[in-house]
Amino acid sequence: MSNNGVAGTDPYGNKGTPFAPPGNNPAATAAWYLDPAGRHEHRYWNGRKWTAQVSNVGVVGDDPPNVEGF
Repeated sequence: MSNNGVAGTDPYGNKGTPFAPPGNNPAATAAWYLDPAGRHEHRYWNGRKWTAQVSNVGVVGDDPPNVEGF
């Protein structure tokens, strides 16, 4: 996985680790935030966890995470 030219492990892959909440704040408000994996422009945080809802150039789609706990 490449994120801005930096190689790393895709956290949504089979052995990935779930990302922390937006701003590392577990009380973050449900909203669209930059996709922590860098695979899409935005990913939706539902107030408890990252969801499969993603957005690119204003077009909403699904990219289900492949990690338990999301």
